Amino acid sequence: KNVINIVGFGDSISAGYALSGSDMYDAYLSYTSGTTGINSMCYTNLIAQSFDDDYETINVKSYANSGDKTQDLISKFNDSETYPSLQTDVQNADIITLCIGANNVLGVALNNMASYLMGSMSLDDINSQLDAGVAQFKQDYTNTIIPYLTQGNGKVYVMTIYDPYKYFDTAEIEITGSNPTMISYIQNMLSNFNALKETAIEHLNEINQYIKTQNIDDVVVVDVNASFEQLSKEYYRNYINADSSKITINADNIFSELATFQSNPNFDPHPTSQGQQFIANLFLAKINEQLQITNQE
Repeated sequence: KNVINIVGFGDSISAGYALSGSDMYDAYLSYTSGTTGINSMCYTNLIAQSFDDDYETINVKSYANSGDKTQDLISKFNDSETYPSLQTDVQNADIITLCIGANNVLGVALNNMASYLMGSMSLDDINSQLDAGVAQFKQDYTNTIIPYLTQGNGKVYVMTIYDPYKYFDTAEIEITGSNPTMISYIQNMLSNFNALKETAIEHLNEINQYIKTQNIDDVVVVDVNASFEQLSKEYYRNYINADSSKITINADNIFSELATFQSNPNFDPHPTSQGQQFIANLFLAKINEQLQITNQE
């Protein structure tokens, strides 16, 4: 046929989220979820662009929102007033891309990071929330999200979620200032951050493993995490904004520094434009594989 319909669902990775200073920033500012517009530099749109020579008409749309958990995605399915075309878009889609689950665990860890580092929340407290996030993901993914997205005749391509802090080494962070007590305090907090990171990634891997072990008709897994795991530190830092070697913390202004730590572009776990293209290429490899299978049949 002469028309291909592509629809994206997901969180900030799918939306192409970017902080000021990132090469994705301007494209993200122009994006509004659920409209006919799409972030021009996000992987779903890059996938669509690859079909320029194959179809007369390419319809591409995204319902991705930064911060979305599985529950937020499900709420869109039930909100016909805000998203009147969503169900029709799903039913008519040839290709659906999905990235969801990161905020069920990584979002929870990052939202509680300050409380944990300041000592008002324990690692056990966060672990309980992470366990709940994984359980919620499994329930929502199997019982609601996938049944809804597979109601049409297209295929759903689900990506596993990469570890944004694989090469984020707190030992690389430069600590300036002259107060030895505060310097020691910061070093202790950074050590605690490592513990938080490890437990969050353990839970993220549980979600990834669950995605990979679900054998569902018309659902294809794109193992983005496995491909990222094979990258060197140099390539990882080209594809992800997080780079501990570029971060400096001033011990003489600690509370102000901590308040803005998560908004530091070099702590940002989201893909650069190169990272978005890398993810798009991984999707396209799976999409082309499926097209070859279809043609053989």
